[in-house]
Amino acid sequence: MCNNSPYWSKVLSHFENKNYFNNGLTIPFLIGSRIIVEPEETILAIDTFVNEINNSSRTVTILKCGMIGEFVIGLLDNETNEIRKRSHGLYREIGNIVCTDQSLDDIFDETQLSKKLRALYEDIITGGFYSKNDGEWVEFTKNDIKRLNEIKK
Repeated sequence: MCNNSPYWSKVLSHFENKNYFNNGLTIPFLIGSRIIVEPEETILAIDTFVNEINNSSRTVTILKCGMIGEFVIGLLDNETNEIRKRSHGLYREIGNIVCTDQSLDDIFDETQLSKKLRALYEDIITGGFYSKNDGEWVEFTKNDIKRLNEIKK
């Protein structure tokens, strides 16, 4: 992967390549991963994170994961992209963010998306809780840290 890719893109690519997730990673996980992947940098505010995704060359998917009940972000795969091209309007698209379920049908732009995600995750992120395990938001687990440190190698 190109070294000037945003850290969150590196995290998504690495975790996807290693099959560490099914649908994607939570917003707190992606935002918080910066403390390990780029420890010299400050973590992004949710608004900045959403804006950075929309200004990047990567298209991502977002959906409400039924397994954990949270929004997760993944990289747009070829199969979903083909469906998206054939069935224009099937998915809600907010810049480079493609919602592959109906969880954001009430959201029409980046500002609304940021507001919704802030309401859900800002306090969690501010509290330093980035990983959801057994239904609870916690700090990164040892396994999370191990996997994130793989990106730095």
